[in-house]
Amino acid sequence: MAANLPLHTWEQERFDALEDVEQTYIYNLARITNISKPVINNIVTSSNPPKRTRTASQNANARWTKKEDQQLRKLKLAGTDMSDIANGLGRSEKACQLRWNKLQPKKR
Repeated sequence: MAANLPLHTWEQERFDALEDVEQTYIYNLARITNISKPVINNIVTSSNPPKRTRTASQNANARWTKKEDQQLRKLKLAGTDMSDIANGLGRSEKACQLRWNKLQPKKR
């Protein structure tokens, strides 16, 4: 029965964890109310993706050194992708992007 529902993988796992009676109730409720996604625990599953897990970077919260700034400039100007730069520097993409923005001359 659950195979008929248009669910993402994580939604399918959450749906499969319910008992058969609950699955039948949710399936019938979705069919009767003409909603495209089933409702689980009064929450529409498609609008509640699983939370992201953070992975700490090697140099997370460490100060940027002049050498790292130079490497960032050199790699960015060479056209290297920000994710590759981040991996090389042991920083997150967001940290590298923020640092790159900070290193740019201010516009007046």
